[in-house]
Amino acid sequence: MSLILASRSALRSGRLVRSIHQSAPSPMGHPEYHHPIPFQWPHEKRTGFAVKLMVFLGVGFATPFIAGSYQLSKSKGSA
Repeated sequence: MSLILASRSALRSGRLVRSIHQSAPSPMGHPEYHHPIPFQWPHEKRTGFAVKLMVFLGVGFATPFIAGSYQLSKSKGSA
């Protein structure tokens, strides 16, 4: 019992605990590449970009609901 308590206190003291070292972050990719997104940000075409984005996200969100209602309507017709 005392050996278990002694080992726990030795681990808590920090002398036996391994320290974790972090190195400086390395630069990613080429040094001339400074854009975090893979396309040009539409500064002057914001409205068109917003409409396209909302249509893209809306279709992706609505697809499972449309497919579910279609499957339910198919099962109602055969009964």
